[in-house]
Amino acid sequence: PEQALTAWHDNSFWAPYATYMEDVGEKGLRLHAALNKCERFRNVGLKKGAGMTLNSLKEKFKAGILLREFALEMTAQPPSEILSLMWVSLRLELPCAPFMPMYQLLVPDGSNEPVCKGIFGMLMLDTETMSVLEDQKVYEKVATPLREAFRIRRPTGNEG
Repeated sequence: PEQALTAWHDNSFWAPYATYMEDVGEKGLRLHAALNKCERFRNVGLKKGAGMTLNSLKEKFKAGILLREFALEMTAQPPSEILSLMWVSLRLELPCAPFMPMYQLLVPDGSNEPVCKGIFGMLMLDTETMSVLEDQKVYEKVATPLREAFRIRRPTGNEG
């Protein structure tokens, strides 16, 4: 259902997610729940944006996505209600093979302030060798529709 509600706003895809009893502890939103909402929406964002799934990446390009590292920062008091609505965002960068960092926010409905910011250091993976993707042509075949969907300019090497 979140795919149908996913919308483009402020250089990111956004979708609503509900929190449930198991997502909330005595201090508010649990860390694993925040990670789970981000993970689910990364997959939805790729599907909504470019029609890609992890399975189609593997079948069509023999590529996958590997989470190399992540940082999650709680920036405000998260909702403590058992049932609440949060907006999850996804912004993607595609600087060069094999990197594809993703940035996410969790924002309570009715607020403009995120309660959580996530940075996910993703790498493209060659699924035949199970090693980091080194084939620039495959990277560009995957990156091109993602750049279009996420409105990302192709790097020229003159940035910064």
